[in-house]
Parts: sequence; structure tokens; C-alpha cells
Amino acid sequence: MKPTKLLFAITMAFATVCGFAQESISNNKGLHCHIEGEVVDSTFTRILLIIGDGDPRVVPVDTILVKDGHFSHDIYIDEPEFYQLFACEDYDNGCWMALDFFAEEGDVYATFYGYAIDEAPHPTLHSQTPLNKELLAYKRSIEERFYIPMRLVKEDLEKGEELRKEMYEYELDYITNNPDLVGLYLLNQATQRLYNKDDAAKQPYVDVFKRLYDAKYPTNNMAINLRNWVSSLDMRVGSRIIDFTLPDLNGVKHTLSKEIEGKIAVVDFWASWCGPCRRTSMSFIPLYNKYKDKGFTIVGVASELESEDMRLAVEKDGYPWLNLLALRGVENIWERYGIRGAGEVFLVDRDGTIIAIGATAEEVEQILKERL
Repeated sequence: MKPTKLLFAITMAFATVCGFAQESISNNKGLHCHIEGEVVDSTFTRILLIIGDGDPRVVPVDTILVKDGHFSHDIYIDEPEFYQLFACEDYDNGCWMALDFFAEEGDVYATFYGYAIDEAPHPTLHSQTPLNKELLAYKRSIEERFYIPMRLVKEDLEKGEELRKEMYEYELDYITNNPDLVGLYLLNQATQRLYNKDDAAKQPYVDVFKRLYDAKYPTNNMAINLRNWVSSLDMRVGSRIIDFTLPDLNGVKHTLSKEIEGKIAVVDFWASWCGPCRRTSMSFIPLYNKYKDKGFTIVGVASELESEDMRLAVEKDGYPWLNLLALRGVENIWERYGIRGAGEVFLVDRDGTIIAIGATAEEVEQILKERL
């Protein structure tokens, strides 16, 4: 299961995100989900609502105001979908506890208990809608069967690992035997745990998705995330890059394969909000200037909530190469490359084959000396 506390180490303040809000949701949809909530033992003034488990640094959020310790909101949708709620003030601190739920016909009741950074209790959900009842029942079963026993034997590492293995087997069995939206949700959460695991650990989840979920949920956001995850598993040294077309800051569209054709290239996935990414990008400037006329190039791909953020970062950092804008997760480019949270550097050969992933400027220069 995915941890409810999410930690992001980034260099800019989070507060600006709370000023963004999605366009008003039209009420001519088929389903109406009403959210009622309260805030206990905290000074939260705003609750953020986001579809799926998207990154608020990239995906717009709805802001729900808290008044006298209470908040409410209405979601109108065509079909049930997974959402998250979390406190804006927690998000400002870079550490928050997300409350997962399904927006479907009916009412949802949420309670927040205080700042995540102060180790407050996790927010709680109450609902009698079918999917939320199933999700809550599953989480209770996991707590009773595994988490409570694991806490009791926390000093016994071998027993704890045995229980954890049993829990993942139980999870996969549930996903396999309950191919509904809760199963899809659990499958989507499992991929985050499997991010750094080997292919053997991932394959059962790939198989069950393709067999039971892929065709069944063609438009659901969680299924789209899973298709991108499956696609990203091929992004390894020796594989060919996934081609895409994105605009630059002037709106001119560029196709990656055409921009790097016949050259050794760095495809630099970065973002204005990612300090480490920008330091990595800047480290390539001397290398680019040295080898740009010798068959080497760089193409940047910035994942942004607003194009102006990218513009200011490019001007400040002085990137001399072409930079493309992946605005608000358009076409899920980062996800298709298997990038989560922060950026990545892909070194690509003249024929589009990936030579290295995550190489430093020094390592890239050594390869350029050998190949150019």
C-alpha cells in the first residue's frame, strides 16, 4: 500500500499551488458526489482536492475553503473516479496526509485532525457509497490481518518481512478476484511500491492489468496511469526512446525524433520546481557549448503547471538548447518514461537507442569522447 504521508524535497515554496483552482465543474454530469468535512484540532483554512494521485506541482487542484471548522464541496462526473483530499497548509510544509476516496453518486464525509508534521492522526473517511464501502472494508482487513500484527512483532525483522510478503500476496489475490475500480485503485497504488523493484516482481501486476483491467477501463485515469507505467517498463538502456511532439514556449511544436536525428543527444526531463533537476541541467551547459557543433545536442522537457514558470527558469538558468513544454501533464510524457517526482536524464544514440539513464555531465562527456 502507498504511504499516506508524502514527502517531497524541493527548493521552492509550496504555497503558490493553493492559489490555483480548476475551472468550475459543470453540473450537467450524470453523477453527483457531495463532500462534507470537518477539521479537528488544527487551524486548516483550505482543503485541496485533486483527481487521482496526481502531482499538485503539475496538475491543477480545486481549493475548498474551511469555515468554522467545516467544509463542503460537490463533484459532478460522468463515471466514478478516484480523488484525494489533503490540507493546503500541510502541503505548504511539504509533508501531508492524503485522504483517498471515490467520487460516485452519494455522500462522502471526511475528517482532518491536524498537521502531518506534528504526527497527527490520519484523516478519516466515512461513506455508504458502494466503492467507498469496499475500499474502507479492504483497508480494515489489511489493518487487522497485517499492520496490527506487524506492529506487535516490529523487533522481529524476519517475522515482519514474512507478514509483509503475505500482505502483498493477499493484495494481488484481491486485485485478481475483484476486477472493479477498487481493484484498479489497489493495482495503481502497488505500482508506486514496485517502482524500484526488478521485472520479476512487477510482472504479475502487469499480467493482471492486461488480462482483467486494460480493456475494461479505457478512459479511467487510473487505467491510463497503469498503461503509462507498463509502457515505461521498456525505458531502459538498449531500448528505443518513446517519440512525442510538444510545443516550445512560443507554441511551435517539435517532434523529439526529428530534433535529435543523427546526433547523440541528452533528453533532459526537468521542471522549474525541481531544484536538483535544474542544477543537473545547468551542469550540462559547458558540455553543450563544447560539443554542439560535433554531433551532440540537448532537448529539455519541462513539466509545469504554468508556462511562465518554465520561461522564468530558462531565463534565470540560461539553458541554450531547445526546451519543450509538457504543460499540466499533457500526453503523460514523464509517466511514459517512468519518471516520478523529479526529473531524469536520458542519453540517446544517433539511432534513438538509449545509451544511459541518469548519467552526469562528466559521464556523458566520456561517452562523447569515445563516440564522436
